[in-house]
Amino acid sequence: MINFEGLKYISTNLSNLSGIPVRIYKNDKEFFYHSLVNLIKDPFILDKVNVLKINDDVSYYQNSYYYYYGIINYKKYKIILGPTRQIPISDQELRSICFLMNINPSLNDEFISQMKTIVSLPLMTLIQILCMVYFALSGEKKSIENIIIHESKQEIIKDEIEKENINKLINNLENNSVGPYNAFDTENKLLDMVMRGDVSAVNQFISNVPSIRSGTIAQEQLRQVKNIFIVTATLVSRAAIRGGMDITSALYLSDQYIQKCELATS
Repeated sequence: MINFEGLKYISTNLSNLSGIPVRIYKNDKEFFYHSLVNLIKDPFILDKVNVLKINDDVSYYQNSYYYYYGIINYKKYKIILGPTRQIPISDQELRSICFLMNINPSLNDEFISQMKTIVSLPLMTLIQILCMVYFALSGEKKSIENIIIHESKQEIIKDEIEKENINKLINNLENNSVGPYNAFDTENKLLDMVMRGDVSAVNQFISNVPSIRSGTIAQEQLRQVKNIFIVTATLVSRAAIRGGMDITSALYLSDQYIQKCELATS
């Protein structure tokens, strides 16, 4: 069994490798903190209450600024990695955070500069890192698909609109990955499954989707999510038609999903 010193060692290296701050909590008290970025003030204080309520073995929390925190509960300890987000945050949003944190206005520019040095990490990559660390700690394997489902519990805590289905789908679309043609190949694999009507293969794909650093196709996180969802829904509906689905039904369903996506506010 890994003791507290072992957790500190793992957490330190986790932070060093990811470029994201990490904390260890026990009984709602912080016992360890490490970050490559020397922040004037830890923004975690704004989300501390909600994050500490989450007791799943592996989970994550996303706040109203689309920053997310990865969470690992091991024994009596809680490892919290974050904040990070997929799309770089604007100066205006960071100034709002400064206000909420009661940072001296004279230090706002310095804090904004510090926050921008925190590595931007796709949510799926963060989840895969958490799964790997939890396996190293406990020997228990976790499914990415199951962890995504846990987000609905967090939405209840935050009283926000459910968006777990959108989060599943946006992480299936591939942009700017390691190989120059990897995005095209992965897209074709997904569309081929849809065309064949292989539901189990699609579910398996979602559970084991590779870590992909999505390209930026919008300047704001919610618009980015919506754009990728719309592209995905469009491609999937065409693949379903090629597979034999009724054209009217496929296009109707695609339109319905896109309309629902556009109504989402978080």
